[in-house]
Amino acid sequence: MNAEKLLLVLPDVQESTGGEMSLNQWGAVVEQFASQGGRELLLGGAEPLGYPGFWVLVRRGAKAGLSRVTAYLSGSLLEPWVMRSLIESGVHLLVALDGLEPEHHDALHGHGSHARALSAIELFLKQGLAGRLGILATATELNRTHLPVLAAWAAGRGLARFLWTSVPDGGWPSVQLRALRLSPEAKTDLAAHMQSVSRSVAPGAFVGPMDLLEDVALFPGCSPILRVTARGDAYWGFSGDGGQLGNMKRTLLADLLTRHAQAAGD
Repeated sequence: MNAEKLLLVLPDVQESTGGEMSLNQWGAVVEQFASQGGRELLLGGAEPLGYPGFWVLVRRGAKAGLSRVTAYLSGSLLEPWVMRSLIESGVHLLVALDGLEPEHHDALHGHGSHARALSAIELFLKQGLAGRLGILATATELNRTHLPVLAAWAAGRGLARFLWTSVPDGGWPSVQLRALRLSPEAKTDLAAHMQSVSRSVAPGAFVGPMDLLEDVALFPGCSPILRVTARGDAYWGFSGDGGQLGNMKRTLLADLLTRHAQAAGD
């Protein structure tokens, strides 16, 4: 089973502990993925724009023949010159936006990031690039009742994607933020509500969770995402530790996928 989407979880250079994938290793994985029939490269992490090799990976993805390169952006580094470069590069964006009000967003992403995220969205829309734009919202106890409104707003502006996620226990930087984490029951309720929103107010866009299920695909009909962490560990799926395949520092992607297919067939 081959993935159509490759998610690279780029390291936070300010919190590096050593042992991360090098830029050349990332590039090799991208090229191997394209040679195996992959279609889309997703650049994720705390803030991919802060990774020194971000633009190199965007170019290598396009040069390798991938049909789409998508970057997740928190909004903390979305300055005007960066936005111009993103528009010219052809990259697709998943912009972090946790609500239409700053208090639903800045608590997680930093003061002022809500305004920058909205500015980025408006700039893409003015350029007629709604088809290259999506939102990734982090669901918390603070904003979960507002996410349906946000999804409807995004669909009304013509955005192609609205994804929502929640942060696992170890992903919250402070006790205060951990208190905002959704319970399993709240996530299940939100998923049901968002499915209703998708059918009623956003039928032309994809509205769905990224991490409610370990093996959730980003888009209907696509095979699972192949996720590679900053240290090179490869997994099926967006989140969690299930489905580990191997380490990309030691294994060629083609060999890894062949072994996985053989194991799945046993």
